[in-house]
Amino acid sequence: MKLSEFADILEQAGLPVTYKAFKEGNVPSLPYLVYFESPPSLTGADNEVNFTIRSVNVELAFERKNEEQEERLEELWNHHKLFYDVLEETFIESERLFVKSYEVYLY
Repeated sequence: MKLSEFADILEQAGLPVTYKAFKEGNVPSLPYLVYFESPPSLTGADNEVNFTIRSVNVELAFERKNEEQEERLEELWNHHKLFYDVLEETFIESERLFVKSYEVYLY
């Protein structure tokens, strides 16, 4: 799957979405999604790459915990048969927001 196709899937979540970061002064109200590519995982033999797994980090930024919203996002990926890992949930003091991070694999 191409990154652009994955971006189209993220748009279906009904939240503002951007790659890497919103432009300064154009940050939408919470919640929103930020995504960016992770280094690919390569497997190979005999000096050749046989298989590449691309992955994308997705960060759900929010002010208040909303489990239904998280479930809708995860159901969206399940619907599109995308495997994902839940990485962590952190609080960014300087921004006064929470971020729940996922890693989604693009086979």
